[in-house]
Amino acid sequence: MNSLALHRVSPNDSEFAYCAKRAAFKEYVEKVDGWDDDEQRRLHEQRFRTQDFRVITLAGTDVGIMAVVAAPDCVKVNQLFLSPEHQGKNIGRRCMLLGFTRTGETDTHALMEWGS
Repeated sequence: MNSLALHRVSPNDSEFAYCAKRAAFKEYVEKVDGWDDDEQRRLHEQRFRTQDFRVITLAGTDVGIMAVVAAPDCVKVNQLFLSPEHQGKNIGRRCMLLGFTRTGETDTHALMEWGS
């Protein structure tokens, strides 16, 4: 099995994180609100400064990005984007093997809880 790892981002990873988001998510945002690249970049830069971003690597290759926020009573996964060529290969599922179970969904999000 290929080795999967998460590592903290450096400022140099911001562009990769934005490109991963755009590649994985743009078509869905376009359906709901339309994709405004300037606005999406502004949101990305704000989130990149304030959230705990991790680069997802598979066998040493950067394949996606994950952002989490730890609160006293929960861990919230704000973003998990995989490059399209790496989707459908259980990489996202493997990233979520932190004890999460699916509890529901909305039109745009999977709702999950971390079991105790």
